[in-house]
Amino acid sequence: MRKLVLGGMLASWCAATAAHAELKLTPNLTIREEYNDNIDLTNENRRDDFITTIVPSLNALIDTNLLKLNLDYGLYFKLFAKHSEKDDTSLARTQRIRLDSTFNPIRDILFLKMSDVYARVPIDDRRQVAVGNDFVNTTDSNIFTANPYLVYPITSSISLTAGYTYKNTWYNDPLGQSAQDHTVTGRLTKSFGERLSIYGEYAYRTHLPKDNFRNNMEFNSLYPVTINGMTGILDAEQLSEQSTGWYGYDTHTGMVGAVLQVTPKLTLNGSVGKTYYYYKSGTQTELRHLYDFVTGAYKGDNLSTQQISPANTNSLIWNAQANYLLSDRFSLEAHYSRDFTDSVDQGVYKRDTVGGSVKYNHAIEAALGGFYTTSKYETEDRKDTSTGATMTARIPLGANLAANLLGNYTHYKFSPDNVTPITEKVNRYSAQAGLDYTFRIMTMGLGYTWNFNDSNVEAHDYFNNIVWLQARLTY
Repeated sequence: MRKLVLGGMLASWCAATAAHAELKLTPNLTIREEYNDNIDLTNENRRDDFITTIVPSLNALIDTNLLKLNLDYGLYFKLFAKHSEKDDTSLARTQRIRLDSTFNPIRDILFLKMSDVYARVPIDDRRQVAVGNDFVNTTDSNIFTANPYLVYPITSSISLTAGYTYKNTWYNDPLGQSAQDHTVTGRLTKSFGERLSIYGEYAYRTHLPKDNFRNNMEFNSLYPVTINGMTGILDAEQLSEQSTGWYGYDTHTGMVGAVLQVTPKLTLNGSVGKTYYYYKSGTQTELRHLYDFVTGAYKGDNLSTQQISPANTNSLIWNAQANYLLSDRFSLEAHYSRDFTDSVDQGVYKRDTVGGSVKYNHAIEAALGGFYTTSKYETEDRKDTSTGATMTARIPLGANLAANLLGNYTHYKFSPDNVTPITEKVNRYSAQAGLDYTFRIMTMGLGYTWNFNDSNVEAHDYFNNIVWLQARLTY
């Protein structure tokens, strides 16, 4: 993966040199000290710690006729005062990368887009999630994308777009579904003046999971046996281990869509289509560790495998969005959509979402949004629903002083699974407040974060408080 990233960066640098690009480099150094009163996000046996974070980073910007590039690269070193086993000091675990670039060798016709994001992401919303806490239920991930495409003007109002996308997704956690995707797309667009354009699109995608497995282990230390006509309980341990390989699949998706500028203040866009999923067989392996019925002595392993495949599926997909500019300060947005996406560890799920937001952008920058989402998993007996609201604000308090506010509330409803055999209902709250004071080359900040998870399964309750102080130097 790193070879692909470096290769893409090298190609971009070479193009920039050929175009005599001006390069802007901005080195940064961030030092943060925080106190976290529940680093494991547990209900009981809470552990606290003082955590020091040191982040040297570099931002590179290139903007020419041939190339636009934005690269952020940093190393997030973490040192724990009480639990040094959690220290993050290796390059493999501490790096964060965000690369976006577009190379346009034939102006307005041939393009190459490349992106790479190396970050730490949550694994599953059913487990512990908290703002400012990336130690629990998270994994390092890297998503690299290369997308060469061609925009060919057939006439002055009709254009053809054809392209290929390679996507490589990697997760450090063995539960993560690392995979490669190859997608071919074609789109025909017709413009009717400046206010309306319509398009038709077809995409073929093949999803190739890597050799990673889910492991479900069962331990039985006491189980009944029959020897010479007598039944008893054998006091010996047996381990049953099942592994299911991730499913590959092919998809065919066709859709039509339109973008309409109704008025200078109102924009509507939407699409409707259908997608087909054709699953490939996966391998289910069961490994049993066997013991002698009489003595309990280990006798060896019994390995069995079988090919399994989920049922193929198809569904309508759609997206409708409206943007309205109330004034030069206020804007409204509303959307309703259905799509399919890949989770980190549970396969493909169908997602229905409705939501909206209002934004204010003047001296104070603020946004308030709400949503309702239903997620139905295709290869797992699982359904999640979530309803919530988010709020962000940045409030200037002086020439160099500003306050930052963040608030999240989500109500989850989780269908029963192997871990929780009842419908779980969760109210999850997060709030954050901070102050930033900007000097010539340094920004000082302090803040507080509060997280609270309230579930009808008492063992899943937790709360978390974080207080931090940090300094950021920009050269």
